[in-house]
Amino acid sequence: MSAAGQARRHRLARRRSPPAARDETGLTWRTLLQYARAAKDFTATPSVSLPATSFDKLTAADRSGLPPAEMFELADAGQMAFRRYGPAGEGAALVLLIHGSGGHAGQLHGLARAIAGQGLGEVYALDLRGHGSSPGRRGHAVRHHDQLCADVCEFLHFMHRSRPAAPVVIGGHSAGGGLALRVLRSPAGRRLSGCFFLAPYLGLGSATIRPLFGGWVGVRAKRLRALALANVLGIRWFNGSTTVAFNLGPLGHDPAYAPSWSFNTMLAFGPGLWSATSPPIDPRIPVLSICGDRDECFFGDAYPDAFRILAPHAELASVECCGHWDILVDPGALTIVTGWLRRVLGDRAGPAARTARADH
Repeated sequence: MSAAGQARRHRLARRRSPPAARDETGLTWRTLLQYARAAKDFTATPSVSLPATSFDKLTAADRSGLPPAEMFELADAGQMAFRRYGPAGEGAALVLLIHGSGGHAGQLHGLARAIAGQGLGEVYALDLRGHGSSPGRRGHAVRHHDQLCADVCEFLHFMHRSRPAAPVVIGGHSAGGGLALRVLRSPAGRRLSGCFFLAPYLGLGSATIRPLFGGWVGVRAKRLRALALANVLGIRWFNGSTTVAFNLGPLGHDPAYAPSWSFNTMLAFGPGLWSATSPPIDPRIPVLSICGDRDECFFGDAYPDAFRILAPHAELASVECCGHWDILVDPGALTIVTGWLRRVLGDRAGPAARTARADH
């Protein structure tokens, strides 16, 4: 039986999920030219090869103690798997983690274990629709551009209902960071007590993006442009078509990974178009962003300029000798995240975290 079949199911009363931000695709007549220009800049490049060693640290990481997948019943009758780490105590924080493109919750095991193990909070790592242990065709289970944001907002509502007084922090890697940003900009973002990004995708057109994400993705450029125009015209019948394929390399044998994305999933899994005029993140919400100095997908030295627009109050950090997927397991990266959480949460962290702070 599959992991999804073995998962325990959480059945909640049907309810309307908290509203997600609207028009996040950025696909209107006003922005179509901007979208087309960004897509051209992104794809009009010679072939790029992802280094064969990009996944070495991730695949070699200790996966022992991986919690079983549990199944969350969504209000639209869909399902989303998650893995739970903790609990860290009644008064401790709640931390929600979102994986990146093509990935799954198991990639976040080292990070989740570090956070929960230090008593910083009870951690939930999601498998978004069509990824990991969640049902649906890999990378093609999303039906509309708001769906993933709505799913995450609904799960945040579930977390909040379980412990209404607990602070909630969201964290995301790569495209999962882009989705976390989208959630942060939605009404549900008002519930958050902090947000951290690991090498985040900040939207199509951002100067942080390497062409073709350094060889991680292959794009069907003509189809992408045609579907963008069709969506501006209100035609969405073909949004389930594949537009992006991932260079999974040694990860390709693992069925938990999504080898490609539909146009719907691509639109849903991020913050939309990059805009230098977007309102900044509320300065009352602490923000951390870290990136490896050898990131294959993004230009790490471009993040400071981006965050001066996005969140001028954000803390930024660079990790030495660290690539895009290394950051999920690199001890230095994990120390930066747990240290930031300890400062942000203060007395709201669990007893183990308070003991660790006293020892220092």
